[in-house]
Parts: sequence; C-alpha cells; structure tokens
Amino acid sequence: MSIFNYLNYRAYLKETLKTKPKGGYGEMSKWAASCQIHGALMSLILKGERELSIEQAFSLGRYLQLTTLELEYFIHLVQLERAATGDFKKHILDKLQQLKSEATKVKKRFEHESELSEEARLIFYSSFLYSAIRLFCDTEKEGITVEQMISKFKLPRVEVIPKLDFLSQVGLVVENKGKYKMGPARTLVSRDSLHVLKHHQNWRLQALLRSENLTNDELMFTCPMVLSKSDFVKFKQEITDLIQKFSSMLKDSKSEDVGCFNMDWFWLNSN
Repeated sequence: MSIFNYLNYRAYLKETLKTKPKGGYGEMSKWAASCQIHGALMSLILKGERELSIEQAFSLGRYLQLTTLELEYFIHLVQLERAATGDFKKHILDKLQQLKSEATKVKKRFEHESELSEEARLIFYSSFLYSAIRLFCDTEKEGITVEQMISKFKLPRVEVIPKLDFLSQVGLVVENKGKYKMGPARTLVSRDSLHVLKHHQNWRLQALLRSENLTNDELMFTCPMVLSKSDFVKFKQEITDLIQKFSSMLKDSKSEDVGCFNMDWFWLNSN
C-alpha cells in the first residue's frame, strides 16, 4: 500500500487502519496521542468533519514512520484538503505530482535489469537484511506484510520500506495488495566476486550474535585441529558432497522460517 497512490489523506489513513492487527482497534487513540489531541477529535477528522493541522500531520506522519518523501507527500495531502482557493489547490496538486514522480523515479532506478548490476549488488550485500527480508517473503503462500516484517526483524518501518523498495526494483520480491513474495530474480555470489567477503561477514556476524541464545534444535561447531594435508582434501570433498545433498533437499523443503548455514574449512596462515 503506497501513499503515493492516494489523493486524499483520510482514504490513506483508513486503509492503513485495515492493515493493523484487529482491524486497527485502539490504533486511533495512539494516533490522537501522537498529535496531542483527544481521541474523539481524531474520529471526527477521519469522518471528514474536522481537518488535521499541518503540525498534527507532521506528528502523525512521524508516528506512522513515513519516509522523508512519504512524510512530505502526506503533509501536502493535508494541505490539499485545507486549501481554500482553486489556485492554491492547483499549486498543491502540482507539488503532489512532483513528489509522486520523484518517488517513481527512485523506484525505477534498477528496473528491467536481467541480473543485478554492480551498483545493485553493492546495495544488496551491504546488509544481511536484504537477503533475510527476501527469504522471509517466501514463508507464507500469500506473501508477507510490512507489519509482519517489522515484527520479525524488530525494525522500524522507516528501515524496512527502503529495503523493500530496492528488493522490488530489482525483482527479488514482488508486491501484490500490500503483501510481498519472493520474486523471480536470483542472487549468487561466486568466490571471486568483490562482494563475497562482505556476504560472509554479514552472516557470520549474525551467527556470533545468535550463539549466546541457541536452542536445542540449532547447532554451532568450532574445532581447530591438526591433520594431514591428504585428509584435509578428503574432508573437503565430504563437505562438498554434503552441500550438494543439502541443496537438493532444499528444493522440496517447505518455506516456514529463515535459517542460515555457515561452513568454513581452511588452513591457519596457509600460503
């Protein structure tokens, strides 16, 4: 649900309420509190009997965790409803169109790429969250909502939305009626890629953070050792066979949650 598809701020707020748990029950009171007004006044505003002030629109937009561009658009929607003259309404409509065009321009930045460009790869591998959010979108048949992502990753909306926008631009996720599913595009980082080190660092850091709270179903194993060079090669082949078997199993595995498998096999200070 994009705010840029609306020309009436009430319509946007009402649709936003529908996306909240329990149909938005209790949410209007929080909106009113963010604007420092009574809940009854917020109800009148949504009914069209009163208008938000510009200051209240700013406070509510911040509470809704709108991005900078979304917040500016929202404030102009409120100004549109408050405009008293035709000339000023036209001015606001022109400004809204400019903001909408700016948002569209950003969204089309990576569109129609058959594979990730170097610029897109630089963004994708800058944080594990791009990959994690994309994978999470595959855990429900109908897709995942923004609210579910916020809850899953304990992130504010202003951090989730830009990442979702990027993933949508490059085809790694697709959006339909406010729900996101894994898209047709694929990612693969080879061992000679400039991004492979960052990719490894991202997920190994998550392993370290997770290590203090492992459940009985999870596993971490670290075992420095001495062994022959021939056995080193043999074990590498065993690991390779295991990875191939694991990859085959994943093809038929039901997507229920996001996991991570890290494996390392290396000589210490080897030339």
